[in-house]
Amino acid sequence: MTLNKIAVITNPIHPSMRESFYTIETLSSVRLYEWSNERNYNQSCTYKLPLTLDAIIQALSSVDGVIILSTPTFHHEWKQGEDQTITRMYQAVINHCFKKAGVHICFFPSQNDEYEKKTLHHTSEGDRLQSQMETVLETCEFFFKNVRNDKIKSAKKRRVTSVQQFSTQSKHPAIYWRQTYFNWIERWTKGAIHVDETKHNIHFLLRGTGTPLISFNEDLYSDENIDSLFITSGALNHEKTNANPLARMYFLTNHDEKQLYIGLIHFQPHLYWPIYRYTQGILHAFVMNRFGAYIKQM
Repeated sequence: MTLNKIAVITNPIHPSMRESFYTIETLSSVRLYEWSNERNYNQSCTYKLPLTLDAIIQALSSVDGVIILSTPTFHHEWKQGEDQTITRMYQAVINHCFKKAGVHICFFPSQNDEYEKKTLHHTSEGDRLQSQMETVLETCEFFFKNVRNDKIKSAKKRRVTSVQQFSTQSKHPAIYWRQTYFNWIERWTKGAIHVDETKHNIHFLLRGTGTPLISFNEDLYSDENIDSLFITSGALNHEKTNANPLARMYFLTNHDEKQLYIGLIHFQPHLYWPIYRYTQGILHAFVMNRFGAYIKQM
């Protein structure tokens, strides 16, 4: 009998634990991934999975079923926003990626220490796939409960996750809210910040200078419900690469609940960390709060 391709995603584990995982017959053919914000620093570790559309879709494009063992937790990543809001956005990004990748069935943890089982794409082998996934899940739960996970050394490069949630009265696509935000920021700053847009590149420019405060590239994996931007460079951004940046800005809509999520994910500030937290970090939250007030008046 041909086995379906199954992937398991967990939070970071020690390399010795990964080796032990593959010694178990039931798990020997499973693809084991770890949520991580260190992809740029170890390109050879293809199992490290940041919360970016390209990384998740490319990694899981040939997988039939995915088991998420834990909600993403990223080392040295400061969170700004309510935990529930951040978790909802994480889940929305993940679900979007799984559908784009063609994943048939996904298991993910619910609030009751059980697993919710969601069919994303129907297949004639759905029952057999789900049975195989339940066996893998049972084995994983036993393994991670009984095998010691030693302390992991991780790169101490602080990053930021900042997510805000807004109620809307419309069903506009995600790119509409991106354009609305960019237009508003110019008006709200009275032209002190100019948003310069070319075909696929966007720059926030400080008036009177040619130096971008922050620069973005459009993500080709975006669609009507999620608009993703690569954060590539700029005076406020420590990551200075157009080739494979990790930081993202998301505009994500939930039309059923009339909710908009705007998030910075894996952002690495250029400022010294304590200074960032009490200057740029506070200012970003204030700006998003003012934009939320603007949305209410629309």
